[in-house]
Amino acid sequence: GVESVTFEHWPRRDAGWMGAWDRRTGKYPEVDWANVNATLEVVAAIVDRYAAHPAVMGLEPVNEPWNWTPLDALKRFYWRGYKIVKARAPTWRFVMHDAFRFTADAWGGFMAGCPDIALDTHVYQAWADPGPRLKFYVDACQAKNKIALLERSFGPVVVGEWSLATDNCAMWLNGLNDNLPGFPKLPCKFIPCAEPYMGSH
Repeated sequence: GVESVTFEHWPRRDAGWMGAWDRRTGKYPEVDWANVNATLEVVAAIVDRYAAHPAVMGLEPVNEPWNWTPLDALKRFYWRGYKIVKARAPTWRFVMHDAFRFTADAWGGFMAGCPDIALDTHVYQAWADPGPRLKFYVDACQAKNKIALLERSFGPVVVGEWSLATDNCAMWLNGLNDNLPGFPKLPCKFIPCAEPYMGSH
């Protein structure tokens, strides 16, 4: 039979995943390795369940760890996750999100020589400052150049999320009926939502 698989938001998906964030100092006083280890247990369970599935070719253990995540702790987590995946599913790819630090300084040489790795980055212009049409073309070309630089210093790069949107007027981009503080940066034209295709009940 066909199995039903659902994915829910990870309950530790906020800044607390790595520990208690100190807003005053802008740092983690210590890493919560229990949370990190719980994530690795989930990674192992996923790999055990799907290792032989023909439609699965790899795994990214965490999506968009935020930019203040301690890089040394994140890299340690990635190393441990990589070893779990390769021990259980040797042909799988292991993909790591850049934690919004898509630079050669952060990732150049990391896991050098390891097979089947890739760095995931997300390319959006919707949160950029408003500008003329040419600005968005220039930004796209600069993203291409940054990707090429990271491919030389790290290895394969995957653009795991992207959009052609040039504003973030659409609601629910960051949660239900929500947006980031200070956004959108342009006046938005709102129109009524379309009628549900399944009827109003």
